[in-house]
Amino acid sequence: MAIEARLADVSHEWSNIIELRDLVEPHVAALAASKATESDLITLNAIIERSNPRMQPKESLHFDMNFHLAVAKSTGNPLVAALLEFVNDSTESARLKTHETMVLRELSIEGHRRIFDCIRRGDSEGAQFAMEQHLREVGGVVDE
Repeated sequence: MAIEARLADVSHEWSNIIELRDLVEPHVAALAASKATESDLITLNAIIERSNPRMQPKESLHFDMNFHLAVAKSTGNPLVAALLEFVNDSTESARLKTHETMVLRELSIEGHRRIFDCIRRGDSEGAQFAMEQHLREVGGVVDE
């Protein structure tokens, strides 16, 4: 059975999404903090600056996913970026729930700001912690 077919059965279960993201994204943020270039920082900052809690949920999710992918690209490792593309693609529809209200969209943007600040400072431990905190915050808003 192809991986896509297996994922179709489980990718929308919130606990699976949280487990996957918890396994991957904090470590990606830590690596990004040690490897991000000035160009990467400009890209991350631009995504945050263009994000707005008054956006429609789908548009907000688009910026959210672009931010997380940009963090992965900031590692300089194309395999890590490909992994985050997979995470985004396989969790997109379920993650829309985390952008349903203006309060939730603001929560997401604030998390991104904390992660970016750590990456900008080259603080790997801080970036990992900020990503863990962000995932706990957004992960806690969805009831299965």
